[in-house]
Amino acid sequence: MNKINANNISGLIKAGLNFLLKMLKSMFKHQKSCCKVVLFIFTMLMHSNTNGQKMMTLKVILDSSFIYSPSLKAANSTIEQQQQLVKSSINLPPPEILVQNPTGQFYTIGVQQIFDFPTIYVAQKKIQKENVKLAETERKLTQSDVKYQVSILYSELQYQLELVKLLKRQDSAYQKIAENAERAFNAGNIDFIQASYSKVQAGQVKSNLILAEANYKSILENLKILCNIKSDFLPDSIVVYEEKMIFEGDTGISQNSSMLYVRQQIAINERKLQLEKQKTLPGFTVAFLNQGNKTTINQNRFYAGLRIPLWFWQYKGNIEAARSKVDVSRYNADANSLRLATEMQSAYTKYVAYRQALGLYRSDILQQVGSLTNASNRFFASGNTSYTDFLRNLNDISEIRKNYLLTVKNFNQTIIYIDYLTGNL
Repeated sequence: MNKINANNISGLIKAGLNFLLKMLKSMFKHQKSCCKVVLFIFTMLMHSNTNGQKMMTLKVILDSSFIYSPSLKAANSTIEQQQQLVKSSINLPPPEILVQNPTGQFYTIGVQQIFDFPTIYVAQKKIQKENVKLAETERKLTQSDVKYQVSILYSELQYQLELVKLLKRQDSAYQKIAENAERAFNAGNIDFIQASYSKVQAGQVKSNLILAEANYKSILENLKILCNIKSDFLPDSIVVYEEKMIFEGDTGISQNSSMLYVRQQIAINERKLQLEKQKTLPGFTVAFLNQGNKTTINQNRFYAGLRIPLWFWQYKGNIEAARSKVDVSRYNADANSLRLATEMQSAYTKYVAYRQALGLYRSDILQQVGSLTNASNRFFASGNTSYTDFLRNLNDISEIRKNYLLTVKNFNQTIIYIDYLTGNL
């Protein structure tokens, strides 16, 4: 990390205040008065440049989004629903209460119950347990999507904030240059073109600043809506995820949430195929009836029957349909794997390119920018460079700095996307 973030600054401030506290103790007789003075100074320092906005890290933002996300709430409710259905997965038909007149002389009441082959109930329960796993996988997929969306927006917010800071500095400098050019033109020291060009460039930078501030505000509001945050906040300073080294062997997609989801769909469809095969087994009928006359000693007696699945064509059609559904789910998994593989290849190629570009910026380009800035300032101050050439140099320098920020953002977001694809986000 090349920049000092807010935590480092806060640590330096606290260290300085601890030293100040010791000094003030010798100046004040009462420690209570000393603490009040230090507290006032600390408060002024912490709020002098934030305009009342507090800094929120990505972890805090993600925690808030997980708590608020309606999609995650729906996923959790789906899991609860599927768990409740496990209890009813063994679905017996209701018993039949029969009123009979076996001899035509009296009425009697009997009970009859139909049962499928026991393995059918076992298969039904296994399917429902797989449905619970599917709901859990769907929640993981939803959580991964929410985390990716929020992480990308937070990275974009960091970039836009740095861009606004850069444009504010540029705007302040260009406004002063335009004012100096106007005075020099009125004094007859420069021509109309130089004065007009200075105004145009100052106006262009002002326009760019307005657009950048609007983009920053838009992204901030989107994050606030997604995470149910009521007040404005500041993101962490943008840093390069340089500690995150990714090698080509680390780009497997087998643990991607969408891959886990489609694989679980295959498992469910295979269970359903087994269930359709189990339905070809015979069923049972058990009854407690009276088929005799009223003078029979044991009027109601147990009866048992066997249900034979003779209409084989309907079972065969259901089995073939279930088998086709398994094939469809496998093809969908292959298509999803192919899509993820191409996206991963593209993301890894960009990762390598952005890493090389950042290496060039750090090893050479940024140093040359500093030297170019100093040389441009010296030549302009000595009168060897016109306003037009000086502003063109500044524009080039500013574009290089913007491109560096853009490269950092793209590099970080590419790492986020690779982690998303590999299921490590």
